[in-house]
Amino acid sequence: MIRYNEIKALPQEEQNAKLLRYFNDWSTRFTLAERVCNAMNQAILHLDVLPGEKISEEKLASVFGISRTPVREGLRRLQDLGLVTLIPNRGAEVVVFSDQEIQKIGLIRIPMDMVAAQQAMYYAGIADFDELERLCDACDKAVQDADLFGRVQWDSAFHLKIVELSRNELLLKYQNENYLRLQYMGITQFTKDQDSLQMVSLHREIVAAMRLHDEKRVCQAIYNHSAPFHHIENIEPHWFKASFE
Repeated sequence: MIRYNEIKALPQEEQNAKLLRYFNDWSTRFTLAERVCNAMNQAILHLDVLPGEKISEEKLASVFGISRTPVREGLRRLQDLGLVTLIPNRGAEVVVFSDQEIQKIGLIRIPMDMVAAQQAMYYAGIADFDELERLCDACDKAVQDADLFGRVQWDSAFHLKIVELSRNELLLKYQNENYLRLQYMGITQFTKDQDSLQMVSLHREIVAAMRLHDEKRVCQAIYNHSAPFHHIENIEPHWFKASFE
């Protein structure tokens, strides 16, 4: 696996072709603004548009064959999702998350994952736990294949499945938004293969603890899984770990 800043920007013609393909992949049942948002989301997560890269409204309108109005609305939606920063009257710039921002999101994400797992373990049945194990398998395979995009996608699917099983609609809404940012962070952060294997192996520990309805063990497993990524092992406030130790 490699760091995003080791990837060269695509030649303009190749990038335009990919953007148009993403745009056309979305059915005309969606509005033009939704198609712009979804297409650019895919391009950003696949690193076809790199962190820090500027996105021109005029260019996108030309590539997609539409006016600048739906392009502007699509980029505004991307900003709401936390993936770009708007540049007035020009377009947008793909965000680059600082270490401090990654830490702050971790201090929100990890407790919410813990709450979701604690609730889900009492609602989930054997078939649900088996489905989580299958998601573990998919994530493991992505790591073994050095498929960074697949690994990030399956990791998100695993955690969001737990949130879904919690039957907490508000929590699911918040975590859906968080995990879109987390996918982008996962794509753009340097991750060694061995570190990835160790992190995804903790998925199975989470499932095992949930099967046993062991709240303390599941919280510890979630912390061990996510804290290294967010670099919060030595910075979290005392109440953070005290809540499950």
